[in-house]
Amino acid sequence: MDDEVGCGGVLTDEKGVAHTLFSGLVKAMRSEMAKIMAINTALEMYIDIG
Repeated sequence: MDDEVGCGGVLTDEKGVAHTLFSGLVKAMRSEMAKIMAINTALEMYIDIG
């Protein structure tokens, strides 16, 4: 059975300036999967904003 968990973060540049905030729900069975999904979401957003 899948559970919904919160996922969110702040994308910053190399100087620590915040550029994007994100949050949402993801379906994950374990906390490890939630962490992997959060990392994947952050990487996709970094790629999208260049």
